[in-house]
Amino acid sequence: MNARTKSALLLLTITVVSATLARDLSWTGASSTIWNMTAQNWKDEAGADCAFANDDGVTIGGATPTLTLAANVRPSRILFDFSSTLAFGFDGESKFLSGIGSFVKDGAGTLALTATGGKQAFRDYNGDVTVQSGALVLSGANQYASFGGVNTGTFFIENGGTLQVVHRNCFGKVDALDGCLASVFVKKGGAFQLGPDGSSHTGNTIKNLTL
Repeated sequence: MNARTKSALLLLTITVVSATLARDLSWTGASSTIWNMTAQNWKDEAGADCAFANDDGVTIGGATPTLTLAANVRPSRILFDFSSTLAFGFDGESKFLSGIGSFVKDGAGTLALTATGGKQAFRDYNGDVTVQSGALVLSGANQYASFGGVNTGTFFIENGGTLQVVHRNCFGKVDALDGCLASVFVKKGGAFQLGPDGSSHTGNTIKNLTL
């Protein structure tokens, strides 16, 4: 080995890049009812208190009556699993949900989404939505056109689940779900309700509905 080779070896630098692995978090609400990037309202797999980071998978359960989105978040998946009623509110003008992970409502309780603001609260969300049990209630005009995926996602209403759209223009058009960009709605024994009175929908204005 000559002197030039020895010098080249000495100059060799190995850089190790540490990546933050996505976690599975469970909601505690220990600090507040705010979902942002700093509040330690979650526990990780080891049971340690922590804050949410983008790409974490989250499970929200327990007896939290209200939850407010206070940041733009990108979870890898969301599971709502509870037996009471949870009001989940956020301003689509400045705070919105994004990502391609699954959005699942489970448990006997009701998840009431209330979105306001001039822009769609789910404009960057492209995952499937499944109502396995209990009820998912959507209210807020023109907030959900991207909810359930932009031309790629699917709404599944499983047996025992209910999807209620309170305002006819929740998805951006007056004619019920025609304004939604999801590719297909699959009603698998569950119930679809339209309007604040919860009337069962029997019309033909649901885009790509499979009964």
